[in-house]
Amino acid sequence: MFFKQNKFKLLFIFVAILLLVLIFAIFFSFNIFHSFSPNYYQLISSQKRIIESQTAFEQGILDNLVLSQNKQHKNQKNITLKISQINFQKYIVGDNFLSARSVHSADIDNDGDADILGAARYIHEIAWWENQGSNKFVKHIIDNNFRGAFSVHSTDLNNDGYEDIIGASLYGGIVAWWKNNQNSTFGTRQIIDNQFAGAIYTYSFDIDKDGYIDILAAAESANQIAWWRNKGNGVFGERIVVGSQFTGARSVNVADVDGDGDADILGAARFIDEIAWWENKDGKGNIFQKHTIDNNFDGPRSVHATDIDDDGDTDILGAARYGHKIALWENNGNQYFTKIIIDDAFRGATNVFSADIDRDGKQDIIAAAVFGDQVAWWRNEGNRQFTKLIIDNDFDAATFVYPADINKDGYLDILSAAVFDNQIALWISTPRYESSGVFISNIIEKPKNNFAYLNWIGAVPQETSMRFQIRSGNNQEELNRVDWQGPSQNTNYYTAPGMKINPIHNTDSLIQYKVIFETNNSLVSPKLDVVFISYDI
Repeated sequence: MFFKQNKFKLLFIFVAILLLVLIFAIFFSFNIFHSFSPNYYQLISSQKRIIESQTAFEQGILDNLVLSQNKQHKNQKNITLKISQINFQKYIVGDNFLSARSVHSADIDNDGDADILGAARYIHEIAWWENQGSNKFVKHIIDNNFRGAFSVHSTDLNNDGYEDIIGASLYGGIVAWWKNNQNSTFGTRQIIDNQFAGAIYTYSFDIDKDGYIDILAAAESANQIAWWRNKGNGVFGERIVVGSQFTGARSVNVADVDGDGDADILGAARFIDEIAWWENKDGKGNIFQKHTIDNNFDGPRSVHATDIDDDGDTDILGAARYGHKIALWENNGNQYFTKIIIDDAFRGATNVFSADIDRDGKQDIIAAAVFGDQVAWWRNEGNRQFTKLIIDNDFDAATFVYPADINKDGYLDILSAAVFDNQIALWISTPRYESSGVFISNIIEKPKNNFAYLNWIGAVPQETSMRFQIRSGNNQEELNRVDWQGPSQNTNYYTAPGMKINPIHNTDSLIQYKVIFETNNSLVSPKLDVVFISYDI
């Protein structure tokens, strides 16, 4: 009996191991097949073909097309039609939110969508709005006695997988946090510092790289930029002053400005018209060296770090309330900054942010203007060229902006807070695509084998199409001279995956393919993830 039981156990273990090996083999093959490295060859023994996958789309030519992030493979990109314009539809998230000063977004209840947070100065309130879907929200008050609530931010402070809340109290000089109870409620206020006079802005980052998110803040009356070390479980150390005598400190941000792998700190000071950054000298946030970027930026209210020109270093954005300016300081890679005025008539520029609004791979600019009642964005056209586009020009005393994909459609929406309208508002973005575009691949060296099939992975929604053509030659001059071909003399285009490649190309050593993208509905675009060219053995 004992032998039989163990025999069955051994048989079960053997079968289980065999299944695991089989699953691993399938998974491994799938990932190799979809490894997406350019010009990758693989022998498929059952099909007796060589498969070449093509995803190095950035090496090709794109006309009216853009490269977007591939959701399945984060290090790869896909191709879609270029967005010609974006329409925004306004929704009021929170009303009677007196002197709304700050807005933020995060998945507070861990249900997979982005919720919204706000701070209201005159009702001393920190609140969040639960995203119910279909642009409907339910308000939850976190604290309604946080005197002069001016800033709200969220991050996971105790590493429990839930977003906690950070806030700044202007009247109380308080930086505080509220623990997420993991049931859509929050614990009582926990004080980090209650002697930070004029606390006005909060931010978070792991400054000392110990795995715990630390807290940063700016204090307008204390004239300081500071941070507090998170010791774990929401316990914070004493204030570490980064910048003192930074008169009218109004905003703080973090980035690796000098590219040495640690967190440097940026700030804006309204009374001395200054944008500055502090170099993290020891990599742990104990020793900082100040560098002034600009000390003639009239009344700065906001500073934001980004890579506008996509050259791999940190550029700086700023908003000047009294100068009515949105400015960019472009980093040459050695922390020498060139000032570029994006807009010099954005009345009461108060807050600035960056995000890729049109999904073309470049960081665009978003900002709020308190005197002009405007929320706007500037499309990054490349080469220091920007096109201003108004989102709303009647949002009374617009004071803050934040981008987030609220409706989970893959496109960033815009949130803003308005002091005099006493509102938190949301603008849902709806992109409109160009009607057609063309992609021409890089030149591909083909093996001596004959062609087999052209395959591809992507999406072709109704009212859209993707058509392929191929040309070939034995040198670049010959390649450029010949016509594009379809699968046969009578068929000009490859219109579906798996079509046999025209044998006319078999004798040539170089090939290119062309893809024509088209849509009859400006709300949708075809999408190309990867191209597979197979050869017979």
